[in-house]
Amino acid sequence: MPDTTHATQIGFVFPVYAWGAPEIMADFAKKLPKSQMFTFGVCTCGGDAGLTMKQFSKLYPLSSSYSLQMPNNYIIGSDTDDESKIIQKITAARKELERMAQEIQRQEQVYRVHEGGLAGLKSHLANFGFNKFARSAKPFFAGDRCNGCGQCARNCPASTISLRDSKPVWAAQCFQCLRCINECPQQAI
Repeated sequence: MPDTTHATQIGFVFPVYAWGAPEIMADFAKKLPKSQMFTFGVCTCGGDAGLTMKQFSKLYPLSSSYSLQMPNNYIIGSDTDDESKIIQKITAARKELERMAQEIQRQEQVYRVHEGGLAGLKSHLANFGFNKFARSAKPFFAGDRCNGCGQCARNCPASTISLRDSKPVWAAQCFQCLRCINECPQQAI
């Protein structure tokens, strides 16, 4: 656990997974000692965040909460954004980040989260379904382009990937962060 005794503020920045905080982030927040200092959270999402920040604030109370729309990079079951949409989102995000940074420096209490429609349904039912049924690592495998470098295994935040005969093998469950796919230097996964 990080030592926060001399901190002046605490911030959390994380992606939204199926309208909720990733399990690894929620577990971290639960273990962190609560503080009376200014706290903030920024979640990144491809569209809307649902009730992610309200739910997260129950795990670790936040003074300010934000969502930041970023390009969709979840390639399982959906298409990524096209280039013009990516540029549009990044341009808007840069402006929003400047605004957020100023508010955080001034320690303003802000709730600027794009929850979207049916936020409760998404953050409760869809997120539950994702965590219960959609986190299987069964579909993951390395193709012929894999050179056995092991980067996927070293960088997996869930420690789900191991190497067997110089090829990655996934355990039954993972966080679905897709880091292995996005960072594979051979584009083999």
